[in-house]
Amino acid sequence: MEQLRAELSHLLGEKLSRIECVNEKADTALWALYDSQGNPMPLMEHQYKR
Repeated sequence: MEQLRAELSHLLGEKLSRIECVNEKADTALWALYDSQGNPMPLMEHQYKR
């Protein structure tokens, strides 16, 4: 999860204070993103697992 947070921070150009899994299934996960101030960002990350 820390690697995902670091990669998303780099991609977005903004430090993320945390990411929170809001839904997880066998092959996917949906993450809520929070900016450096702890405010929710108006986007989510959909991760496909291998």
